[in-house]
Amino acid sequence: MVPTLLTALLCAASPAAAQRRDGVAGRWRLEVHDLLPQEVRGELRLAADGGTLALSTQSGEPLPLARVRRLPGDSVEFETGAPLDLRFAGRAAGQLLRGAVTGPDGASGHWQADPLPEAVEYYAVLPRFTRQQVIAGPAAPTVRVPGAIVAAVRAAAPQRLLDDAAASAASAAGLASVPAGRLAQRGARRVLGLEDRDSVLAAVRRGLAAVRSALPSDSLRRRFDQLFRPRGEWVVDLHEAALLRLRLRVPSASWASLVPALQSGGWLAGGATAADVPEAAYRFLLQRAAADAPAGAVALPPGLPPAARGAATTLELMLQAYEEAEAWHRTALAFLE
Repeated sequence: MVPTLLTALLCAASPAAAQRRDGVAGRWRLEVHDLLPQEVRGELRLAADGGTLALSTQSGEPLPLARVRRLPGDSVEFETGAPLDLRFAGRAAGQLLRGAVTGPDGASGHWQADPLPEAVEYYAVLPRFTRQQVIAGPAAPTVRVPGAIVAAVRAAAPQRLLDDAAASAASAAGLASVPAGRLAQRGARRVLGLEDRDSVLAAVRRGLAAVRSALPSDSLRRRFDQLFRPRGEWVVDLHEAALLRLRLRVPSASWASLVPALQSGGWLAGGATAADVPEAAYRFLLQRAAADAPAGAVALPPGLPPAARGAATTLELMLQAYEEAEAWHRTALAFLE
């Protein structure tokens, strides 16, 4: 789970990129609701003469589709065949495919699918693997590269050209150029939307406004506004989406309201401000996920004042909001592709 600011995508975004694909052929991320006790997800591939469907309820290879029928108006019908014998019928609705699904026992539900680009790695069935870590090489933090390799790199792309290219890209995005030394030390935080946050977010909003003005239809603009301006205010990265979802539960919540809990748990140093909260809260989320901690497991020292304990409750809601914001982030990226 890595939040990626939308700046890089804006550089490549165009009105054509935001339009829905022509027809229903292609790769889709599918969800099935109300048919089984648990939610079912899948990877759907549709072609003119067939397709495949991998479902989270299966552990083997993707199931071949049977009797795929393309109907007028971007409608489609298909079946999975044995052993599931599921029958799907649906049609395109904006960026999505939607419809009804029927099982062999007559049970019914509904399904929805959104476009899944080929470059996106997605598993309907999580892969099984053995995790190992190998650390090799010298303990020193410095790696010495042979001079011939350094010379070849400098000959192919002198530092001056790299600096000029970086400055040009920053200027095109409406950002101040960052010195190479600072970028090497702090570049990861910038990519995550945590460095120079105010100026980076302002540049992203300008880029998104340009994308919106170039959209060719009212339906696309409505879809755009649902994603990026759901309440009339911009939501352009994972952190903002998480805060929006937190405020649906706690209208008075803010980054500042999380400071006491994060400080009490040792996640923020004394003197930290609200600007430090997104990084600390997300780091907390990642470490808790790595430890496989259950929901509601915000552990704080005993004897805390009521204000800190109340903030801990808000923090737990914030972690849930981040998890929900990740789904928004995937949808937003798919819209801009």
